[in-house]
Amino acid sequence: MKMFDVAYVTINRHPESLRELVRSRLRLRGVSFIETSYEAGDESISRAFSQSQTALLAPGRMISTDTLLKNSHLKLIQIWSSGTDKFNVSGAQMARIRVANNGGANRITVAEHTLMLMLACLRRLPEMHTRTVSGNWTGNGHGMRTRLLSGKRVGIIGLGNIGGDVARLLKPFKTDLFYADPIRKLELESELGIQPVALDELMSSCDVISIHLHLNNETRGIISESVLSKVRPNALLVNVSRAELVDQDALLRALNSGLLGAVGLDVFIEEPTQFGDPLTNHPNVVCTPHSANTIETHILVIDSCLDNIHRALQNEEPKWLVQPLS
Repeated sequence: MKMFDVAYVTINRHPESLRELVRSRLRLRGVSFIETSYEAGDESISRAFSQSQTALLAPGRMISTDTLLKNSHLKLIQIWSSGTDKFNVSGAQMARIRVANNGGANRITVAEHTLMLMLACLRRLPEMHTRTVSGNWTGNGHGMRTRLLSGKRVGIIGLGNIGGDVARLLKPFKTDLFYADPIRKLELESELGIQPVALDELMSSCDVISIHLHLNNETRGIISESVLSKVRPNALLVNVSRAELVDQDALLRALNSGLLGAVGLDVFIEEPTQFGDPLTNHPNVVCTPHSANTIETHILVIDSCLDNIHRALQNEEPKWLVQPLS
């Protein structure tokens, strides 16, 4: 039986152009691969794994513990995102298979997307576009319902790679920057003048709040109803991380009550979203379909993943491992 370097696992809703981009980068690097999809089922994935030395999950999704245990020979499972919450990390640990994320290769595109959502919400971009296209300028408010980003107090929840890049992008807007994170980021404090505060203080004192956390047992539901109740009136909340970080019912109530002035979202509990969802259809919500990546970012992420796969194939220690093999 031929052994491939990589088992490439994709998802059917990815466009063919994206799948072909992955294939082309694999071929360019001279990497032999076998391709399958999550929709093909565990048997197909297990068969691809059994014929491969490593795996590239694009994206990372649940794979059964049984499949992982049957393929404990894998030198590395490389996930092309920074988050690994949708993958069976504990199952891989049981199978003693190393798992790595992308090491933050997509950090700047997510940071740019965050800034875009901030501006789109504050300037009510979807409404203004619709009014312009339809010719219905009556009632556009003439700026009475839009707001500046410049000079605002901006709070970043989670000052990791992406949160730090968001802070850097905000500097030209002359915002006052604050962050809530269990670990002090002294270098960023010095570089950016960003100030550490407790989560409750951040919620109550900031005009714009941006979430940049990995989803795990400690962070799931961290933005609860009680936390949301502390926001200052008309605050803007942006979430490009994971929907499960926020109590979605409480989020909708905060919007309906007017406690939150606007919300920008790129992540949702159910993806793809469903037509008629009261959250995505709310007039004060600007949302995008989990689409922060760009063509340039895809290439950067794929190549970073392939660099790490090369390390594993050469029996070198991979980077960006998400858990120790105890």
